Amino acid sequence: MDVVVFHPGNRHLIHIEPSSDADSWETRERRYAKKFEAGKKHIPALFKGLMLPDQIDQVAVLVFGSKANHERLAGGKLILAEELIAEILTSLMHKSIYSNAVSEQYPILRTLQFVCEYSDTVPRVLKMSRAKVGTRGGSWKPAERNDSDAEDAEQDLDETAGFTVDEMFNAEDDPEYAEHNEDLLGGDEAGDARDP
Repeated sequence: MDVVVFHPGNRHLIHIEPSSDADSWETRERRYAKKFEAGKKHIPALFKGLMLPDQIDQVAVLVFGSKANHERLAGGKLILAEELIAEILTSLMHKSIYSNAVSEQYPILRTLQFVCEYSDTVPRVLKMSRAKVGTRGGSWKPAERNDSDAEDAEQDLDETAGFTVDEMFNAEDDPEYAEHNEDLLGGDEAGDARDP
Protein backbone atom coordinates (compact mmCIF):
# COMPACT_ATOMS: atom_id res chain seq x y z
CA MET A 1 0.00 0.00 0.00
CA ASP A 2 1.61 3.22 -1.15
CA VAL A 3 -0.51 5.95 0.46
CA VAL A 4 -3.23 5.58 3.10
CA VAL A 5 -4.77 8.68 4.69
CA PHE A 6 -7.59 9.01 7.21
CA HIS A 7 -9.30 12.30 8.07
CA PRO A 8 -11.12 11.66 11.38
CA GLY A 9 -13.07 14.92 11.17
CA ASN A 10 -15.01 13.99 8.05
CA ARG A 11 -14.29 10.25 8.29
CA HIS A 12 -12.69 10.12 4.87
CA LEU A 13 -10.39 7.15 4.34
CA ILE A 14 -8.40 7.12 1.11
CA HIS A 15 -6.01 4.58 -0.35
CA ILE A 16 -3.87 5.79 -3.28
CA GLU A 17 -1.79 3.56 -5.53
CA PRO A 18 0.39 5.47 -8.04
CA SER A 19 2.19 3.78 -10.92
CA SER A 20 4.41 4.79 -13.82
CA ASP A 21 3.94 1.47 -15.64
CA ALA A 22 3.08 1.23 -19.32
CA ASP A 23 1.30 -2.12 -19.00
CA SER A 24 -1.84 -3.17 -20.84
CA TRP A 25 -5.17 -2.33 -19.23
CA GLU A 26 -5.75 -6.05 -18.65
CA THR A 27 -2.49 -6.36 -16.67
CA ARG A 28 -3.25 -3.18 -14.75
CA GLU A 29 -6.73 -4.45 -13.89
CA ARG A 30 -5.29 -7.65 -12.37
CA ARG A 31 -2.52 -5.88 -10.46
CA TYR A 32 -4.74 -3.14 -9.05
CA ALA A 33 -7.42 -5.65 -8.06
CA LYS A 34 -4.79 -7.34 -5.83
CA LYS A 35 -3.58 -4.00 -4.40
CA PHE A 36 -7.09 -2.78 -3.62
CA GLU A 37 -8.12 -6.10 -2.08
CA ALA A 38 -5.01 -6.02 0.14
CA GLY A 39 -5.98 -2.47 1.13
CA LYS A 40 -9.50 -3.50 2.15
CA LYS A 41 -8.07 -6.37 4.17
CA HIS A 42 -5.23 -4.58 5.99
CA ILE A 43 -6.10 -0.87 6.22
CA PRO A 44 -8.65 -1.17 9.08
CA ALA A 45 -5.93 -2.62 11.32
CA LEU A 46 -3.85 0.54 10.82
CA PHE A 47 -6.55 2.62 12.53
CA LYS A 48 -7.68 0.32 15.36
CA GLY A 49 -9.99 2.03 17.81
CA LEU A 50 -11.12 4.72 15.36
CA MET A 51 -14.53 4.97 13.78
CA LEU A 52 -13.79 4.20 10.14
CA PRO A 53 -16.19 4.65 7.22
CA ASP A 54 -17.72 1.59 5.60
CA GLN A 55 -16.09 2.42 2.28
CA ILE A 56 -12.42 3.07 1.49
CA ASP A 57 -11.93 5.60 -1.30
CA GLN A 58 -9.45 3.74 -3.53
CA VAL A 59 -7.62 5.64 -6.26
CA ALA A 60 -5.22 4.55 -9.00
CA VAL A 61 -2.89 7.33 -10.19
CA LEU A 62 -1.27 6.65 -13.56
CA VAL A 63 1.47 8.55 -15.34
CA PHE A 64 0.81 6.89 -18.70
CA GLY A 65 -2.67 6.29 -20.04
CA SER A 66 -5.91 7.91 -21.06
CA LYS A 67 -9.32 8.12 -19.45
CA ALA A 68 -11.08 8.08 -22.83
CA ASN A 69 -12.21 4.47 -22.30
CA HIS A 70 -11.36 3.97 -18.63
CA GLU A 71 -12.95 5.98 -15.82
CA ARG A 72 -12.20 3.35 -13.18
CA LEU A 73 -9.56 0.70 -12.58
CA ALA A 74 -10.23 -2.50 -10.61
CA GLY A 75 -13.22 -0.81 -8.99
CA GLY A 76 -11.21 2.20 -7.86
CA LYS A 77 -11.26 5.75 -9.16
CA LEU A 78 -8.73 6.45 -11.93
CA ILE A 79 -6.89 9.75 -12.16
CA LEU A 80 -3.90 10.72 -14.26
CA ALA A 81 -0.75 12.15 -12.70
CA GLU A 82 -1.24 15.46 -14.54
CA GLU A 83 -4.71 15.80 -12.96
CA LEU A 84 -3.26 15.16 -9.51
CA ILE A 85 -0.49 17.71 -10.07
CA ALA A 86 -3.07 20.25 -11.30
CA GLU A 87 -5.20 19.67 -8.18
CA ILE A 88 -2.19 20.12 -5.88
CA LEU A 89 -1.00 23.26 -7.68
CA THR A 90 -4.50 24.74 -7.62
CA SER A 91 -4.62 24.21 -3.87
CA LEU A 92 -1.13 25.63 -3.28
CA MET A 93 -1.34 28.67 -5.55
CA HIS A 94 -3.36 30.57 -2.93
CA LYS A 95 -0.98 29.76 -0.07
CA SER A 96 1.89 32.24 0.22
CA ILE A 97 5.33 30.97 1.22
CA TYR A 98 5.59 34.08 3.40
CA SER A 99 2.46 33.59 5.48
CA ASN A 100 1.37 29.98 4.92
CA ALA A 101 4.45 27.93 4.05
CA VAL A 102 4.20 24.17 3.65
CA SER A 103 6.16 22.41 6.39
CA GLU A 104 9.69 21.25 5.57
CA GLN A 105 8.64 17.70 6.45
CA TYR A 106 6.75 17.63 3.11
CA PRO A 107 9.61 18.48 0.68
CA ILE A 108 7.75 17.69 -2.56
CA LEU A 109 4.70 19.77 -1.61
CA ARG A 110 7.00 22.54 -0.41
CA THR A 111 8.84 22.50 -3.74
CA LEU A 112 5.54 22.74 -5.61
CA GLN A 113 4.56 25.67 -3.40
CA PHE A 114 7.76 27.46 -4.42
CA VAL A 115 6.93 26.70 -8.07
CA CYS A 116 3.54 28.37 -7.51
CA GLU A 117 5.12 31.34 -5.74
CA TYR A 118 7.54 31.94 -8.60
CA SER A 119 5.11 31.04 -11.36
CA ASP A 120 6.22 34.04 -13.44
CA THR A 121 9.76 32.64 -13.69
CA VAL A 122 8.86 29.00 -14.40
CA PRO A 123 7.42 29.49 -17.92
CA ARG A 124 10.46 31.53 -18.98
CA VAL A 125 12.85 28.84 -17.79
CA LEU A 126 10.84 26.07 -19.44
CA LYS A 127 10.60 28.06 -22.65
CA MET A 128 14.38 28.44 -22.69
CA SER A 129 14.98 24.75 -21.90
CA ARG A 130 12.59 23.53 -24.57
CA ALA A 131 13.98 25.89 -27.18
CA LYS A 132 17.55 24.77 -26.43
CA VAL A 133 16.95 21.04 -26.04
CA GLY A 134 14.19 20.72 -28.62
CA THR A 135 11.70 18.70 -26.56
CA ARG A 136 8.26 19.48 -25.30
CA GLY A 137 7.50 18.55 -21.68
CA GLY A 138 5.01 15.76 -21.16
CA SER A 139 4.69 14.66 -24.77
CA TRP A 140 8.13 13.11 -25.37
CA LYS A 141 7.95 14.26 -29.00
CA PRO A 142 10.56 16.40 -30.72
CA ALA A 143 9.64 20.06 -30.80
CA GLU A 144 10.74 22.48 -33.45
CA ARG A 145 13.84 24.23 -32.22
CA ASN A 146 13.43 27.96 -32.26
CA ASP A 147 16.73 29.73 -31.64
CA SER A 148 15.09 33.13 -31.31
CA ASP A 149 12.88 31.81 -28.48
CA ALA A 150 15.94 30.42 -26.72
CA GLU A 151 17.80 33.69 -27.09
CA ASP A 152 14.83 35.73 -25.83
CA ALA A 153 14.34 33.47 -22.83
CA GLU A 154 18.05 33.51 -21.95
CA GLN A 155 18.12 37.27 -22.10
CA ASP A 156 15.00 37.53 -19.92
CA LEU A 157 16.30 35.00 -17.43
CA ASP A 158 19.40 36.76 -16.19
CA GLU A 159 20.27 40.06 -17.76
CA THR A 160 21.98 41.31 -14.60
CA ALA A 161 24.81 38.78 -14.45
CA GLY A 162 24.83 38.11 -18.17
CA PHE A 163 25.02 34.33 -17.74
CA THR A 164 22.41 31.57 -17.81
CA VAL A 165 22.22 28.82 -15.20
CA ASP A 166 23.62 26.30 -17.73
CA GLU A 167 26.59 28.54 -18.41
CA MET A 168 27.27 28.92 -14.69
CA PHE A 169 27.27 25.15 -14.16
CA ASN A 170 29.80 24.74 -16.97
CA ALA A 171 31.83 27.81 -16.10
CA GLU A 172 35.11 26.36 -14.83
CA ASP A 173 36.58 26.08 -18.32
CA ASP A 174 35.05 29.30 -19.61
CA PRO A 175 37.53 32.20 -19.58
CA GLU A 176 34.77 34.73 -20.24
CA TYR A 177 32.90 33.62 -17.11
CA ALA A 178 36.12 33.66 -15.04
CA GLU A 179 36.81 37.21 -16.26
CA HIS A 180 33.25 38.24 -15.37
CA ASN A 181 33.70 36.75 -11.88
CA GLU A 182 37.00 38.56 -11.49
CA ASP A 183 35.29 41.87 -12.28
CA LEU A 184 32.57 41.16 -9.71
CA LEU A 185 35.05 40.17 -6.99
CA GLY A 186 37.47 42.96 -7.72
CA GLY A 187 40.55 41.96 -9.69
CA ASP A 188 43.16 39.79 -7.97
CA GLU A 189 40.86 38.95 -5.06
CA ALA A 190 38.94 36.73 -7.49
CA GLY A 191 41.98 34.55 -7.98
CA ASP A 192 42.41 34.23 -4.22
CA ALA A 193 38.73 33.33 -3.82
CA ARG A 194 38.98 30.61 -6.48
CA ASP A 195 42.26 29.15 -5.23
CA PRO A 196 42.18 28.86 -1.41
